[in-house]
Amino acid sequence: SRQLGINSTLPSDINLVCTSNIPVKLEEFTLPFTHLDNEVFTEGSIIIANRLADVQTKLISDLLSVIDACQSFGQTMHTLQDFYAHSN
Repeated sequence: SRQLGINSTLPSDINLVCTSNIPVKLEEFTLPFTHLDNEVFTEGSIIIANRLADVQTKLISDLLSVIDACQSFGQTMHTLQDFYAHSN
């Protein structure tokens, strides 16, 4: 992986993003805007924008916040995935 310039923590970072998606379903199941239930697309898009801003802030403020940023990104992906699931 060094020859390709890939960070050695990339596989674990990807795994963290994926597993951070799950708590949104379990812990925020009553919040329609985190799942875009009832077509609350405006509120859902605000959640996505806020969570992406949180990811950026964590990465800019401290490179040691990569773990926190990966978790926030995984949570953001849940809402984005639900957009496609609920809008077809």
